[in-house]
Amino acid sequence: MPSISRKQFPLKGMRGILGAVVSVLRRFNIAFILLVCVPALLVSVILSQLYLSALSSTVAAQMEAVVEQITQNIRNEVDGVSVLTSALFHDLELRALADSYEQAHGSAPKFVAANRLGDKLLSFFTYSNRIGEVLVSMKDGQFYSYQNYSNTRSIGRIDPEVYAQAHDQAGTIYLLDQLTIPGGNPNEYLLSVVVCTSARDYETQIDAVMARFRIPYFESLRSRPASRAAGDVVIYGRDGRVLLTSLPQTAGLDSPEALEQLRQKAETTAQTASFRQIRFAGKTWLASSLLMESTGWTVVVLMDKAAVTGRITSYQWYLYPALALLVGLFFLYAHLITVEREERERERLKTELEALRFQIDPHFVSNTLNSIRLMARAAKADGIAEMTQSLMRVLADSFSSSGPMTTLEHEIANVASYVGIMKVRFGETFDVAWRIGEETKDLLVLKMILQPIMENAILHGISPAGRRGCISVSTHVEDAPPVSTERGARRGRAGDRGRHLVIEARDDGVGMSEELARSVLEPEGGDGKGSASESASLHRIGLANVHQRIRLNFGDPFGLEVQSVPGSYTLVRFVLPVMTKESQS
Repeated sequence: MPSISRKQFPLKGMRGILGAVVSVLRRFNIAFILLVCVPALLVSVILSQLYLSALSSTVAAQMEAVVEQITQNIRNEVDGVSVLTSALFHDLELRALADSYEQAHGSAPKFVAANRLGDKLLSFFTYSNRIGEVLVSMKDGQFYSYQNYSNTRSIGRIDPEVYAQAHDQAGTIYLLDQLTIPGGNPNEYLLSVVVCTSARDYETQIDAVMARFRIPYFESLRSRPASRAAGDVVIYGRDGRVLLTSLPQTAGLDSPEALEQLRQKAETTAQTASFRQIRFAGKTWLASSLLMESTGWTVVVLMDKAAVTGRITSYQWYLYPALALLVGLFFLYAHLITVEREERERERLKTELEALRFQIDPHFVSNTLNSIRLMARAAKADGIAEMTQSLMRVLADSFSSSGPMTTLEHEIANVASYVGIMKVRFGETFDVAWRIGEETKDLLVLKMILQPIMENAILHGISPAGRRGCISVSTHVEDAPPVSTERGARRGRAGDRGRHLVIEARDDGVGMSEELARSVLEPEGGDGKGSASESASLHRIGLANVHQRIRLNFGDPFGLEVQSVPGSYTLVRFVLPVMTKESQS
């Protein structure tokens, strides 16, 4: 039989077991991070990027459609103004009235000619339903100006530079590269065109006609709300100057420097709308631009990328803390479970260490008892020999290192040997009745769980009664309660979770009070209640240890239940999982 001593109890093993628990937790956490957290984070990022990409494509298509629509509307306005001006320029009545005005001498004829020319232009604005101004310039340097809107600043004479550019294209409509009038109202936008007569045109004294028409559509572009989904608009002239912008002045983006930088980055020579991302003034912009071939103007629609993707980005910032919180909660839960498991391991190892503290070398005990048995047989003291044999059987089972489990049949045989010893000690003062169910004999139980209960029944139940008593031990299997919350056996020894092995040990001794029956399963001094009672302490030694061993190995709802009536009986009921050798393999 192997020797067991305190030196052999592996304190390093305790640290090893606890280290193994921590190692398992570490591996579990790493697996959780790699298999759950990292994929979830990657999926979230990938889905967010895919959504942003799809959103960018949608916004690009929308912005391209917007810039094409704006360009078409501007083209329609320019065509309308050009048609009106061309019709006015070729109007024979207007030419005759202009010639009369140019040839009139003296204030009265001049006044009459001016009124007739004014009436003609008034009818022109009335029929065209336009607001603006027309200037008729004569070959001799005279000019006549008419406007039907008092807020419009008078043209005066045609700017020489503009006249020179229009004269180079005599006979065609020349569009001025401006939408506002210097010194005029900056919130009023007008289209200005000039048409000059050619050198071969001798039929009229008109040299050039300049027309300006107020265009409300440009004013609507200028006042676009900043929150509008279509974005801001910038229109560049042929020379790169800004003709119109809806960018807010508070952003500092409508400065000539910033807008020139934007024009250089967004300018395109393509005849179809183009979309790109540009960065200037500290922001990233989504820009769609289109060059108007007929006017030479470039129309750009801008959207702040942060405003488009801000909501998605904000959702991501909600998602990542939520994932971090879930991971933190999981780690906290795992830590609490590990701490609980470590505590249970410490308790179990502490119990085993306390048991080993009282053990002595089993070889010495076994050899000594065997010598006593041989001497008793030689002296024909059969009672002593049988008692020694029983004690050797009990100790051999206690010292066995084959594992913590044994069959119920073997445990009953071990307890029967112990009963034989106690009968020699106390005489025939008690009987033991065994009612062992056949279906329970091969089931597995923890070693040495019946002996302490039998000892309590004899010493603290039958013996104090002062009369012959009886102890009955019965075993059977019953179905687990429907509301059972059992978590199964530890280390995979769950067995048949739907059934329980029940062992009942009943004695007809002195019994105990209800308060004492409740306290005997508590560890000594565990709650500080009733620990001063010597009787309770004596009962607790065996019952509490067995109850604790069962709980440590199998968890809830397994353990002991104690029922007792003073002066009548005490019943100790074991509830164990149904386990066989097959379920252990």
